[in-house]
Amino acid sequence: MQRRGCARRSGCSKGGCGGSSAFNNRTAAGRHELGEAVTDVQVGNATAFAPPFASISDQTGEEVGDLCNQQQAQITAGGHTYTLQKLWSNLQNACVTTPAQYLLNSATNAVPGQPFNVSVTATAPETGGAALQLYDHTVHFTSSDQQAALPADYTFAPATDSGSHIFTVTLNSLGSQTLTATDTISAVITASAAVSVNHNPDLTVTLKHSGNFTQGQKGATYTLTVGNGATGRRARRSVSASCCPRT
Repeated sequence: MQRRGCARRSGCSKGGCGGSSAFNNRTAAGRHELGEAVTDVQVGNATAFAPPFASISDQTGEEVGDLCNQQQAQITAGGHTYTLQKLWSNLQNACVTTPAQYLLNSATNAVPGQPFNVSVTATAPETGGAALQLYDHTVHFTSSDQQAALPADYTFAPATDSGSHIFTVTLNSLGSQTLTATDTISAVITASAAVSVNHNPDLTVTLKHSGNFTQGQKGATYTLTVGNGATGRRARRSVSASCCPRT
């Protein structure tokens, strides 16, 4: 694909494109132009110089490739490594090669019918995983548990969420279940967590003793502790009893 101005915009000159090998410079320049060709079509949907506007500079008209000119990075696909140019992300406010990602924090164990909290954070993987303070997309939840009570779709509010929000989930089917959060605008922004759903035992019994309980021994104790292994409202205090051997 050829575009007028490609040589100037891609950093190409008589000496080559970029500072790597000829092949790597060509793949980087191709990424530059193809990335702009894909995102420029979103300009018609923009109402301001903000997402989804691909050409973010109203002063220079620079596009997503121009703002990251000659910033190269390597990616691996199909067992091969390629050198590509980074593209500007309005969402991540940086030159990147990968999309934003969700970080889903959830309990690893749950009791059926008992709610628990999960947090979803939109992060920028290439800038240390920091939360995206201005993230304002909508998250949708799914689960392998068809009986789960999941949160309704939620649109993040930058002023109060700063890229992270806490939700309440209730799983009702026993066994290993998955919980998934997905961005409704960009499905590549997603994360999943595995949760083991099991009943807590009604009672737990533990035994403890000191000494070997031989005839004539003094001071040895035998302790039997019975407790309720449940959590939350079902939890009860444990009860212990000790006795000593006859002498």
